[in-house]
Amino acid sequence: PPHGPHHHYARLAVVTFPGGAVSDCRRLWPPEGEGGGCDCTVCVTPEGHNGGTATLQQAIDRVKDRGGTVCLSAGQYKLEKPLQVQKGQSLRIRGQGWLTQLLGQEPGPVLELEACNGITLENLFLIGSVAKSDYPTAMLQVRDVADLRVEHCTVVGVEKDSGESVGIGLNGTVLGCAIRECALVAGQALARVSLPDRNVMVAAVVLPTVFTAGLRLEQSVLVGRRRAMGFEDLSYHQGHTILRDNILVATNPGGGVAVMATGGVLPDSVFRIEGNLIDSFGDGVRAGVDGLQISGNRFSGKGPESGDAILLMEGLDPRGPRQVSIRQNRIEGFRGNAVRQTYRLGLLEVCDNLVEAMGEGALVMADAARAERLVCRDNQFSRLGLIFAERQDLAIGFAALQLMAVDQADVSGNQINDVAVKPSQLGVIEAIRVLGVRDLQIKANRFTDIGPPEAARADCCCVQAMTPFDRVLIEDNRMVQGGEMQGRRSWSGVLIDETFNPKLRYRHPAFLVQNIGKIFSGGKVSARSEDHTSELQSPCNLVCRLLLEKKK
Repeated sequence: PPHGPHHHYARLAVVTFPGGAVSDCRRLWPPEGEGGGCDCTVCVTPEGHNGGTATLQQAIDRVKDRGGTVCLSAGQYKLEKPLQVQKGQSLRIRGQGWLTQLLGQEPGPVLELEACNGITLENLFLIGSVAKSDYPTAMLQVRDVADLRVEHCTVVGVEKDSGESVGIGLNGTVLGCAIRECALVAGQALARVSLPDRNVMVAAVVLPTVFTAGLRLEQSVLVGRRRAMGFEDLSYHQGHTILRDNILVATNPGGGVAVMATGGVLPDSVFRIEGNLIDSFGDGVRAGVDGLQISGNRFSGKGPESGDAILLMEGLDPRGPRQVSIRQNRIEGFRGNAVRQTYRLGLLEVCDNLVEAMGEGALVMADAARAERLVCRDNQFSRLGLIFAERQDLAIGFAALQLMAVDQADVSGNQINDVAVKPSQLGVIEAIRVLGVRDLQIKANRFTDIGPPEAARADCCCVQAMTPFDRVLIEDNRMVQGGEMQGRRSWSGVLIDETFNPKLRYRHPAFLVQNIGKIFSGGKVSARSEDHTSELQSPCNLVCRLLLEKKK
């Protein structure tokens, strides 16, 4: 039978009398920790830094050559001159969040990194100011740095006396730079900058050239007066340059740009803008780089002076980008166009986008634009040309989609609704205007309400194809116009025009039209519209069938 609970006895301590001296007999496990741990090589406090006894610069100089972690307690660290890290190796500077504040007391940078490898900045708040200067000044200056991580940091640049600030400025060679979960607020939040040359005795400035490889900007908030991100002119990128899941805001009405990427990329590289919320009082994206992929973003135009959501323009490569892809974006509220192209490129894909409430058009090629191949497929375009109802002085022609100087174009599966439906002084309203496209296919599109529903002075047309061209196929389209047809000046479903009227001004003039035949690589293309309208054979397209009968 059970004998009851088992008792175990152990000696806890030995007490010696008199005096009561105690000798502890216990063996504690795990043993009690001693000291401050090994995660911080040097600890800095606001009291020690501001008092000059143990400054942050002294801590950085102590560990930058052999590597280590500088830990900062919460508080304000007043900086009479910029912190400098030159030739630092495996250095981590870590604070406690936005309460760890590095305050620049004089105009200029807060932190300068130069010729470093393996730098990490965490949980810091950098705030500085910029006075009037000949070139923009960055609060965090980065020159010739490899393996840079900036995480959970806030950088603010205050502009004084017409000075121009940059949150994080890059110069020289920057390899493997990742900026994550940060907030950057300045004249330009992230940009390439000019920096003073320390190797000369007289004042000099290093050219604003930057070469990046593997640059990543993710889950951050960038607010810039001029640019949220600005890599233009002498900016070169290699590998995957990624802007993902950010909030990008440009606040300067009319002149601001959320993303500027008009530099260059090396062969087989990608410049990817995806999953961002882009708000701009000017343009959304201005780009001229090869391998450009703009996908899954939401563009929102702000204010009466906003411009184009996406502007494809000239970059460093005079041949233009070989491939640009614009997919699955939502674009709304800009006073200009959803996509405007002003320079040559190889392949342009505009697919699966939702575009609505635009001041002007959806896809417009103008100025020196041309393309080897263009694909515009499965988009929804609605409520276009809103600006013309507000500005009655714009007595010009308007096209929601304008294609020009394209070797091969495919416009298929799109819905184009409500184009310039409000009364205006427009003389011509067209859903699609095609000029000098060698091989054109317009298939399975739906056109609804092109032009005002009531009597109007404008000539309205769903599709106008102008010669010269080699082949045109228009089939399986549906064209529906609401309102009364009586009293209209003119309404056409499909119009094949052999003449170009130079007196008719369009919102975005196509200057190359008069010499379009000389642009194609194969030489001058003859105008053979009579021969090729026989390809308009869709039984579903009533307008085309009537056109064929008229031709006969």
